[in-house]
Amino acid sequence: MSIIDSFDNISREIISPQKAIQKIEGFPDTVITAFSREYSELLFSSYEMKQISRMVAGGIKIPGFKFQYKGKEIAFYQTLLGGAASGGLLEEIIAKGGKNVLFFGSCGSLDCLDVSEWNTGLLGKMPDDLFKSIMRIALETAVRL
Repeated sequence: MSIIDSFDNISREIISPQKAIQKIEGFPDTVITAFSREYSELLFSSYEMKQISRMVAGGIKIPGFKFQYKGKEIAFYQTLLGGAASGGLLEEIIAKGGKNVLFFGSCGSLDCLDVSEWNTGLLGKMPDDLFKSIMRIALETAVRL
């Protein structure tokens, strides 16, 4: 018997983050999260951030913050790499009250980027203006969620 034949999508789950994690009153509906420390540093240098929660994953303390962007309150946390760690933190954010979660980062394809302008290899430093552009796109998307 495979999991496809035995999966029960009708019964209530046995393990639920909402049973172990307390909802935070006033937690912003919209949450953005990034994998890169550079995005965290850019947010902290650009907006007034207030810590509203704390999570622990693999012994690492991960604070959650909120800030205002164009009149909308948005939560932010820096997630961890890896599906299990990132998924676990996502479950916790939802249990705390997050409803719309936007993950963003620096992986993928950017047609506007000329490889000759940024030829420092896969782990090289991304130009600051590109970081700011990606952050602006994420924030503009978040206010529309």
